[in-house]
Amino acid sequence: MTVTVTPVLDRAALRTWVELDRVLYASDPTFVAPNALVRTRRLLARRPFRPEGHFRLLLAERAGRAVARIAVYRDPQHDRHRSESTCFFGYLDCGEDLEAAAALLDEAERLARTWKAETLRGPRGLTRVDERGVLVEGTHTAPFLTGHHPPNLAPFLTSRGFQTHHEALAYAIELRDPQGRRRPLPKALEARARSVDIPDLEVRPCRWRQIRRDLDLAYTVMVPAPRFKRLESHCSP
Repeated sequence: MTVTVTPVLDRAALRTWVELDRVLYASDPTFVAPNALVRTRRLLARRPFRPEGHFRLLLAERAGRAVARIAVYRDPQHDRHRSESTCFFGYLDCGEDLEAAAALLDEAERLARTWKAETLRGPRGLTRVDERGVLVEGTHTAPFLTGHHPPNLAPFLTSRGFQTHHEALAYAIELRDPQGRRRPLPKALEARARSVDIPDLEVRPCRWRQIRRDLDLAYTVMVPAPRFKRLESHCSP
């Protein structure tokens, strides 16, 4: 069946877009569904229904049924900060349907050129630390600060001409042994932790009475140095 790519232009289509990953990965025990209400509100804040804007949500359909999705957008703040002209894509979910994914990336590349971008980069969510990169190992585990990606997605993006920007590792460590005793950290991680010398550093749990302040502090720590793998491709004129 022919793949048709359509933009999301109303709330009904937005709901289909937001909930599509639940449909695609319904039988995958490692999939962790994001909060649909929070995601919908964040997307609506970007005003996705404006045809003149630089933010698009796209659905790939077969015989009227949605089979894949993607978001494509410009980030003026990123361009000013990095002195770049970059178009991003994110939330690329297609299950095993790589033909649908190819159709979505074709449209993403067309939009990038229309918006005068020099580079198409992704996957990336709505912020610099939101579902960044593509999972290349550990697809049998639940995602950690990245999207849920089947094993075929990274090779597919490479075949499309995307190149690795950088890599990052995430550790899964059991904190307690079967007897309930604290497990030691891996030696390399323990050495790295001991090498940090920050005067007056305080480590404490968040306080609910001051949760807004503590979240602001966490944001300050997290945002300056994102460390998740991303892929990028340069757009032809």
